[in-house]
Amino acid sequence: MRYAITAWIAGGALPFLFSTLPFNALLWAISAFTVTALLLLIPIAALRKVAVILMCVFSGLAWSLHFVQERLQYDFPAALEGLDLQIEGRVDGLPRGDHQGATFAFVITSYTRLPRGVSVDVETLPRRVYLTWSSAWRESERIPLIQPGQQWRLRVKFKRPHGVINPHGFDFEQWLFHQGYGAYGSIRSGEKLEQVAPWSFAQWIESHRWHLRDKIKRLLHDNRPYAGVLVALVMGDQNAIDQADWRVFNATGIGHLISISGRIYLS
Repeated sequence: MRYAITAWIAGGALPFLFSTLPFNALLWAISAFTVTALLLLIPIAALRKVAVILMCVFSGLAWSLHFVQERLQYDFPAALEGLDLQIEGRVDGLPRGDHQGATFAFVITSYTRLPRGVSVDVETLPRRVYLTWSSAWRESERIPLIQPGQQWRLRVKFKRPHGVINPHGFDFEQWLFHQGYGAYGSIRSGEKLEQVAPWSFAQWIESHRWHLRDKIKRLLHDNRPYAGVLVALVMGDQNAIDQADWRVFNATGIGHLISISGRIYLS
């Protein structure tokens, strides 16, 4: 079993060795797995063991390739970068921020308005994006209350996923890729829509998590020390923890406990 698990992990790590994703790589991995499985029909014990190890390698490789292709199938075109787009969709997951600014995941159901003179296939545009809504620095104003499951019509300027590469710094581009965001952007204006689509079970859970987090913050107030830590311990939301607190936790060796506490509680 240990050899099988090690082989699966090794196969899953193979795409890191590719400078570019080979053409039909997933199909080749599945084909290699199928051919290797046929070796199990040969009545030789040593050969069967080798076949099982190879099957684990190819299954791990196929899983990683499927993950990568799923992430790369929606590529935000450079021609639309920095232009005003109008989109409709819903808030996905717990937003972060307050009345002065918020960041949240957004699932796009439709691109309702594109710039004139730009020809793109709407079906290939990203469906899950990371948005920032902040008040103008010249005219400070309160932004609307953002809750999970809300449906909005937004005017957004998008950017392709990229980040600053600094030693020991946060890799924003890698984080966007891992979370499945095809682009990130800033909201210029928005209009809340009526809730027409039925809620899924995941949205129902996120809504209750939002209300629980809001109640904890109202009882403790944001200016209380470690209010964000308590939220993270109770429900696994680490966004409210200050970077200074994270440095203390990592220096004292308890950072991993903060990271998994809420997830263990929820499970």
